[in-house]
Amino acid sequence: MPRKRRNSFDPPSPKRVWNLAKYVRKSSEEEDGRSIENQNKTLDDYIGRLKEADPAGEYRVVDLYRDEDCTGTDSMRPDFQRLLRDLGTRRVNCVVVTDLSRLSRNTSESLYYLQSLFVALNVRFISMQLPHLDSFLEPDQMYSIEVPMQGVMNEEHCKSTSIKVRQRFETLRRNGDFIGAFAPYGYRKDPADYHHLLIDEEAAPVVRRIFDWYAAGMSKIGIAKRLNELGIPSPSVYKKAKGLNYYNPHASGSSLWTARVIASMLQNEMYIGTMVQGRYRVKSYKVHEQVTTPPQEWFCKEGTHAPVIDRDTWDKVQKLLKRDTRAAPSNREVYLFSGLLRCADCQKAMHRSKVKDYVYYVCRTYKEQSKTACTKHTVKESVLMDVVLAVMEKQIALSVPLGKLIEQVDAAPCEAIMLDQRVLLASIAGKKRELAKLESRKRSVYEDWKNGDLSKADYKSMYDHYEGQYQQLCAAIEGMHKQLGALSEESSEGNAAFRELKEQGTISTLSRDLLTELIDAIDIHEGGDVEIHFSFADEYQRLVDSTVQE
Repeated sequence: MPRKRRNSFDPPSPKRVWNLAKYVRKSSEEEDGRSIENQNKTLDDYIGRLKEADPAGEYRVVDLYRDEDCTGTDSMRPDFQRLLRDLGTRRVNCVVVTDLSRLSRNTSESLYYLQSLFVALNVRFISMQLPHLDSFLEPDQMYSIEVPMQGVMNEEHCKSTSIKVRQRFETLRRNGDFIGAFAPYGYRKDPADYHHLLIDEEAAPVVRRIFDWYAAGMSKIGIAKRLNELGIPSPSVYKKAKGLNYYNPHASGSSLWTARVIASMLQNEMYIGTMVQGRYRVKSYKVHEQVTTPPQEWFCKEGTHAPVIDRDTWDKVQKLLKRDTRAAPSNREVYLFSGLLRCADCQKAMHRSKVKDYVYYVCRTYKEQSKTACTKHTVKESVLMDVVLAVMEKQIALSVPLGKLIEQVDAAPCEAIMLDQRVLLASIAGKKRELAKLESRKRSVYEDWKNGDLSKADYKSMYDHYEGQYQQLCAAIEGMHKQLGALSEESSEGNAAFRELKEQGTISTLSRDLLTELIDAIDIHEGGDVEIHFSFADEYQRLVDSTVQE
């Protein structure tokens, strides 16, 4: 009996599926012809032709990966990194670009992606031109001499562009034109000329208050805490709230005010109308890591924009910054004599020590370095206060024209209090706007529950969440109103020491702002003798001369 023959046939090959990633990139220096939109349209047309030429294949566009204002020499482009992650998870198995320079302008990186990474991940790579590449149809083409040659040309283009851009930026810096992506806090870019800065009337009062607080004796960390308590947004939060895509690679990452931010602002000459640029530079057109440059290499030009801080306040703050004005971590204000005391012999700052209830000062050289380099020069704080008070009273009695100077100085605290009040009122207005939004959200979730779009449990959870935020805002507003009341009382009372000096021609107590305003330094001699150097000597002489002329 003959055997029955089995029908045999080859099973049909499965349809190959390509999950496509369109990658487009444009740097800020490139022409509009290479816009993201043009590249995307070109890729869509090409993918259409691929489908027609390969009916056995299935081409699915998974996503468009786009990096705008990003140079090809930087591999840390946001969407390029997202593309690499999707390649690793096999979400994408085919990458399409208009030309090889879109992938990278770094020759070694291009070769790594084409000849190593994409091969290991079984990723098909297609470049439409410069040169035309398709790792699936022509795998050997990836190793042709065209690839490194084109890579060198792309890299050379990037280098020459980098040189031209750097030269242009240097010219703008020398002319005092602002070239930063974001204006310093307290300023905004002029809509009519982005190279010019205008004062931001909303943020500038905060900057002025920071300088006033520091000049009055508040520590940097104390200023940061005060601003956070007032609910004033930090520079980064403020800029993002204004709709700016703000990023500072040198920031700590905190959304709150910090002592470091305060210190940087207090030393920023931009606030007195001086354009300061070039503080940082990138290592090379390939390595985009930023490094600091020495001050002698900065580009500085005076009078390029309106100052936020007047010169007198600036000079006083810079003088205080040079002094040793440290405060205890728990204190918001610096000590009464911080930065004013120095050893009469070695000229080093005096060291503050506390033993039980007594505070005394001793030469820092003697205390911390060598007991043979200098002597103690020790003095009790209580004795020092009595001596300084007595000397100041005597000096003031001799300085008849000093009243005019005191009137000028006394006006500063009132202006500072007014700034505080404006800042608080602005914060209250912001909190009230947030309250209105919460009210709207509470009404919205109530309507959703009534309409059946929310379950009762979800409604209760969301309502409780919004109500908790509402109560917190109400408490914050109440606290700010109390601070406003305190400021009003302070404004009516004025600075007690200055008022007493102006009205009675004498003082009965010392204050930090009075000392920093009238005293330049206090020398402590061995044996406890005290020598006071008054800072108003030149002003006093000018006033004396003007009085004589009158």
